[in-house]
Amino acid sequence: MTVPLLDCAEFSIKSHTISCPPTTFTGGRGLGGFKQTTRTENRYWRGSLTLNRIFNKDLLKYRAFMSSLAGASGVFDLCLCDPFGFSFTNSSYEDWLKFQGYDLASLCGPDINGIYGLPFSDGTCFSDGTGFLIPPFTPPTSASLSAVGSSTILLSEGVYEVGMRFSTPNNYLHEVISLNGSTAEIVPPLREEIQLGDALNFSDPLIRVRLSSDTSGQPRVFHGKMTGEIGIDFEEVLER
Repeated sequence: MTVPLLDCAEFSIKSHTISCPPTTFTGGRGLGGFKQTTRTENRYWRGSLTLNRIFNKDLLKYRAFMSSLAGASGVFDLCLCDPFGFSFTNSSYEDWLKFQGYDLASLCGPDINGIYGLPFSDGTCFSDGTGFLIPPFTPPTSASLSAVGSSTILLSEGVYEVGMRFSTPNNYLHEVISLNGSTAEIVPPLREEIQLGDALNFSDPLIRVRLSSDTSGQPRVFHGKMTGEIGIDFEEVLER
């Protein structure tokens, strides 16, 4: 089955909120005033996003996308475009280079556009101070086998930060909550088995979701062939 994609590069996301809380229970406060709270690890992601106005034929495309979902019965992959991920468009170029292990002092530049480049084979740069090639990007991968339900994952070499999010090959979303070297503690626990060398999408993480209601995401269309801002409420789908 082909799962449609709501791509942040195609429809501009103004803002989004997404969280993955557990379910908590409490019996209230006891005679001593203390309150005991327990939780179950049945976490799933839920959230909302706001799309910027959509114009002209892009509106037709969006309308067809929403109709194809058939309300909350359909599923789709959502691109979060994490602003803290590793990509040219969503993070600083310097952070991207540092993640790759480059020492900025060893590179040419930056040029007038703030871009660093690789020097020539003899270590020299262009006379105008720019480099010869843009360093290649190697996506992060898993550095070991990790079982379903594991709350840790070993990452390939790189400069990671607590709070970063990534998606696994089957578009399950996870967040790094602590780091010990290249070992990351994550929430929620892994939804699928991760093989050695599996690509982990830290650039534009994807998550499979469905609408929270049948009417969520419906646009208000103005006569000038444009919409107002569009709100979409969604929740994670675990089935594959």
